[in-house]
Amino acid sequence: MGDLGLYTVSAVGNVYNLKRVADFPGTYAAVGAGISVAGGVGSLTMQNQSGVIINLYSVQQGVQLTIGPQGFTIVMR
Repeated sequence: MGDLGLYTVSAVGNVYNLKRVADFPGTYAAVGAGISVAGGVGSLTMQNQSGVIINLYSVQQGVQLTIGPQGFTIVMR
């Protein structure tokens, strides 16, 4: 599983169901289908094991091929 391609991504988002800051870190997985429109603008809803939801809005440039499930991990130090 992994990504192949040349790309840059900038994203902003809204966070929901965050009751404690300690719930924010974790592995986030897609809970809905991503949407991409012309110009590389897209949105994606991600949720972690604590029930925290992030709606991400991104602008992507370049070409990317993703293999496997979409997700990312947030670690706080």
